[in-house]
Amino acid sequence: MNRILWVGGFVGTLFTVLTGLMGLFINSRIKDPEEYRENLRAHLFQEVEASRKEVIAHTDSELAKTREQLREVQNEHTKTINDLFAKARAEAERFRTENSEMVSALKNLTSLGQPSPGEKPEAETLYYLAEQSRAEAGAEGRARGLRYLRRLADADIPANPPVLHNAAVLAKEYDSQETSIRLFRRAYEASQGSERYGATLAHELALAHNRQESLQLFEELLRKRPADDRIFHFYIDALRALELYQEAQTLLAEKDELFKDSAKVQREWADLLASMGRHREALEKAKRATVLDPADEIAWAYCARIAMLLGDLDTAKDSLQHAISLADETSPRLPGHFRRLADVFRLQGDPENAKANYKASIIAAQSPSRSVMWLNLLETPADQQKLEAVSEGE
Repeated sequence: MNRILWVGGFVGTLFTVLTGLMGLFINSRIKDPEEYRENLRAHLFQEVEASRKEVIAHTDSELAKTREQLREVQNEHTKTINDLFAKARAEAERFRTENSEMVSALKNLTSLGQPSPGEKPEAETLYYLAEQSRAEAGAEGRARGLRYLRRLADADIPANPPVLHNAAVLAKEYDSQETSIRLFRRAYEASQGSERYGATLAHELALAHNRQESLQLFEELLRKRPADDRIFHFYIDALRALELYQEAQTLLAEKDELFKDSAKVQREWADLLASMGRHREALEKAKRATVLDPADEIAWAYCARIAMLLGDLDTAKDSLQHAISLADETSPRLPGHFRRLADVFRLQGDPENAKANYKASIIAAQSPSRSVMWLNLLETPADQQKLEAVSEGE
């Protein structure tokens, strides 16, 4: 331990001596120590001043950048605020215009004797405006019509069930399923649980894949009206839409027991079996419907549709000709009958009859009363003079 202390003391003494010698050496080399100190101070001052200027210049540059960024942000915010004000003004103007249209429409309806004293003017007006907007071309008319329907769907606007139901159907035409269901639901609630509106709502819920609520509502409706044909019809179609085919067959068998020898039930069987891909069984059911009711235009149309799926063109042609002969001249199904019959003739390699029926389809769609001419004209489709004469008359 003493040796270590001795060595440490020796090293410290040696360091002190060397430091002193270095100081003497440096002082001996400097002619004027005071001048050296002054020069050193001047040099250090210059270095510090240069650094200070550099820092100030850098700070000024950063401040300029920051000010520019702040101006950009301010301009952007000003633009955003101006845009928001412009949108707000546009919305206010639209709201003012729509309310003005509502007032004008309400006056028009009142002057025409509508709505009746028992109906709700605001609901009637909104439906009227939505229907008018449908005639407008483009997305703007569609958007306006949907806005009216959505306002009508609000629960705080009193309305009668028929108005709400018609508005819901119109919303479906606008491809707005959500608004449509809200309106169907309001119609059901406003009807105080009417089975008619309830069946429609349950069916629409099924089409929207709201399975649980749809089936619960159908079960509730059938408990109230166990032999209601309308409820059965909508329920079976809903089960088919939900692809619950076994349940649909069970329910349809129950309906078959309730309504024996019903052409309509046989048509429903045909429709269900066809949707399951069992086309031959479906065709037998459709034919059974035509036997039970030979004047059932829809049953003959079912026969034709299913026969075409099976490639039985002769049966399809015969069935469509029956359907056309039974259809009223204003029937909305008549253009479709002509069009499908034209397809049959085309597939059979008979272009003249195909052309005649395609023209009949167009005329029936544009002016149903003119289709009566074609019922006679189709007996001699090769008579091109008659065909051209009728076409030119259009």
